Amino acid sequence: MPGMSVTGKMIKKLIYATLLAAIASVGAGAAGVRVTDEAATAVVVKVGGYPFEPFVDGDDGVTPAFLGELNQRQSAFRFEFIPVPSQRRYELLRRGVVDAFFFEMPVWGWQAMAEDITTTRALLRGTEVFVVRRQDRLQEDIFRLSPERKVALTLGYHYAFADFRADQTYIGTKVDAVFGENIGQTLRYLRSGAADLAVLSDIFLYREFVRNPSLKEQLTLGPDPDQTYALPLLVRNAAPLSAAELDAILAAMHADGSLQAFFARFGLAGLLMDQ
Repeated sequence: MPGMSVTGKMIKKLIYATLLAAIASVGAGAAGVRVTDEAATAVVVKVGGYPFEPFVDGDDGVTPAFLGELNQRQSAFRFEFIPVPSQRRYELLRRGVVDAFFFEMPVWGWQAMAEDITTTRALLRGTEVFVVRRQDRLQEDIFRLSPERKVALTLGYHYAFADFRADQTYIGTKVDAVFGENIGQTLRYLRSGAADLAVLSDIFLYREFVRNPSLKEQLTLGPDPDQTYALPLLVRNAAPLSAAELDAILAAMHADGSLQAFFARFGLAGLLMDQ
């Protein structure tokens, strides 16, 4: 009012500001209750992961990032990453310590548990490729496995040329191999000259090309792969979420483009399967 004193105006403003703060506090409290309720009611899904670049790379990798993406997309389930040793993954899934493994092929040792697991539709296609250093690409039959060539492989991996058996002794009957503890070390064996030839996942290589674009100019990929595969997400049948429910989440992400956008961050959008 025009005739109100300065002190009266200040008191009125103070009362108004106090009311606004109280309303905001109530609104924030209600929102907090909703968030807390959602977090409390979300069903936890434990996703195991063992060192397997680019999917699990220490505390980094595609899989942990993908779980974060899934958690942002919906609130019914909360996906948690559980690091596990590679050789114990079968036992831990059977016991229910973990509920799922993402980007996992059933032929990678899961045959004995075929009745206990279900997979989603394939999400990514991949290829195990023969790789040489660019300067060696013109050597005759450079991509052919032979006793004269040292081949860099990754410990625990399953290769078609070795009948998908990961046993080092058996693989040694097929090739003269040097084994990396992980696929990154396998690549380093090739680049350093400790091996003439390496068998590497193109999924791994595309992620590495994003990290280090100059690497693409240092390597040559052979025309004939060791194997090709389509990677699904593997879920135990007794898990709190079914493969069908996971498929529905993936289909929605594919439809709105968020699935493609996520994998583009790792150079893998071109390997997405149709959903």
